[in-house]
Amino acid sequence: EFKIVRVKIGPIATTSPVSGVSYVDGLPSDWNRIKEIGMAISEASGSINANTTGSVYVNKGNTWAYKITPGNTINVTSQIGTYAYAVMGFNNFALTNQGNYGGRHTTAGLTFEAVKCVGEYKMNNDVINSGGWGNCLMRTSTMSTLQSGMPATLAQVKLPYVDYDNQSVVLYSDDYLFLPAEKEVFGTRAWSPTTEANALTQFAYYKNGGSKIKYLNGYENSWWLRSVYSSHNYSFCSVSY
Repeated sequence: EFKIVRVKIGPIATTSPVSGVSYVDGLPSDWNRIKEIGMAISEASGSINANTTGSVYVNKGNTWAYKITPGNTINVTSQIGTYAYAVMGFNNFALTNQGNYGGRHTTAGLTFEAVKCVGEYKMNNDVINSGGWGNCLMRTSTMSTLQSGMPATLAQVKLPYVDYDNQSVVLYSDDYLFLPAEKEVFGTRAWSPTTEANALTQFAYYKNGGSKIKYLNGYENSWWLRSVYSSHNYSFCSVSY
């Protein structure tokens, strides 16, 4: 007796192209497909990780195939407008809820960052950084406003940060939107807590020499980081224009 068994084959992610597959260079515009790509990259976390700086190849049989490279961009529309976001790296952060990726995966496959400043916002109503990223106005209020209207497929991640008042302990927040840390941008630390820097990896985009310059209204502009300024309780780190 013979039985026919149908097996559903999901997308696979590799660090080199699969022979015979033709890849589209860059990201698809469909966020459901981007989620599939993220899941495939997450499933390949044994070979694709935060230290991967080259391109990642994702294909779903002969249905579709994409070559994803740090720096590839996609336009994201929300209530504040449409802005370009670039791929920063792969499997940078642990998922808050593994159910977002079907329960088999532990990391978010793709991390994105806005190419330009999306507006002018305060980290806090005052200049104090006590409580760090976890308790600042930027995280508790502004980010939820900026997220409104964005794709529903965004995944929440566990985000390492350090509180100014206790710089020996790495804390974790659960966020869909967030600011990068000093180490993630520069690869080293100058002003942020050492404990935070030791828990993080530089984003592949910046490791590859990607630009740190961001524009607002056509002019180079400073932009905030989530890292506290470790020697003073009055500021967060930022990238100078």
